[in-house]
Amino acid sequence: LTSSDDYADLPAISIFPNPVTDVVRMVSSAPLRSVTLYDISGKKIYHDTTGSAQIDMSRWDRGWYTLSIVFADGAQAVKSIIKVN
Repeated sequence: LTSSDDYADLPAISIFPNPVTDVVRMVSSAPLRSVTLYDISGKKIYHDTTGSAQIDMSRWDRGWYTLSIVFADGAQAVKSIIKVN
C-alpha cells in the first residue's frame, strides 16, 4: 500500500521534448543512477548507468517507449515517451 506522502518524497523529473524526433533530455532534482528504455513489447533497448541526462532516439522507429529511471537514492520513476519521425 502506498500513501500520498510516499509520492511527495519522489524527486522531480522532466522529460522533453515529448514527443521526440531525435534526442530526449531529462532534467531532475536528484542525481540519476540509471535509465532504462523499453520498446512497446517490453524489450530493453537501452540502459545507461553513467548518469547521462539525454538519450539519442534517432536510431529507433516511431512508437511508444517506456523510460524507467532510478535515482541515486533508490527512488524510481516511470515515464512514457512517444517517438515520431
